[in-house]
Amino acid sequence: MPFTWDREPIRDAALSVVVTVGPKATAVPEVVEPLRELLSRRGRPFEVLLCPVSAGACDEVWPGAPASVRAVAVPGEGYGAALQAGILAAQYPLLLTFPGTGEYPADAVGQFLERIDLCDVVLGCRRGRPWLARLRHRIVPYLLFGLTLRDPTCPLRLYRREIFQRIPIQSRSAFAEVEILAKATFLEKILDEVEVAWTPKHAEGDGANWGDVWRVFNAPRFGPVHAEREWASATPAAQGTERSA
Repeated sequence: MPFTWDREPIRDAALSVVVTVGPKATAVPEVVEPLRELLSRRGRPFEVLLCPVSAGACDEVWPGAPASVRAVAVPGEGYGAALQAGILAAQYPLLLTFPGTGEYPADAVGQFLERIDLCDVVLGCRRGRPWLARLRHRIVPYLLFGLTLRDPTCPLRLYRREIFQRIPIQSRSAFAEVEILAKATFLEKILDEVEVAWTPKHAEGDGANWGDVWRVFNAPRFGPVHAEREWASATPAAQGTERSA
């Protein structure tokens, strides 16, 4: 199929929010309530999915949570596993990934929604990040996958959920962020970046688990997602085969 820049309008579609909850997460209601208020004002259907990065991270974090918020059972541990579980559980065409660390403002979502009609992925570019951290986190994505993005490890993103029909997540670590972008680029998806405010509350890791890097570089999978029965039943025409780049 020839490449085209045209994309179906989607910015007013219903939205699934995947909130990753790990050991560094702040109080969940403090993160989620501003998101719920913003999306309620915009008058669109939405859901918030709490996905634990480690065992027990979502246990009783929000007694009496609203009906639009639900915890997702994650098989295994790790950031990549939490993302995959959230993606599988999501019901709506737009998918926002939002860290539960309290480092990002909810109102950044408006900028992402304004751009999504022209692309497949809108990712954040953290404002005021130290230059050494920016450089360190760009080296591996550029050298191995040709990614020239300014902040390829930023976890705040808005996706057209349909792209994950061909992007199973192989990484268990936060390298899943780079993996998704590398595979999306290979599949000729359009990526866009938006500068976002960022209040760092925790020291950043190096952004790469080398086992994940090796796995994705040497044996990348391109769907359909293993055990993803929802995709298989909803989009039978999207039954792809695994292949390596």
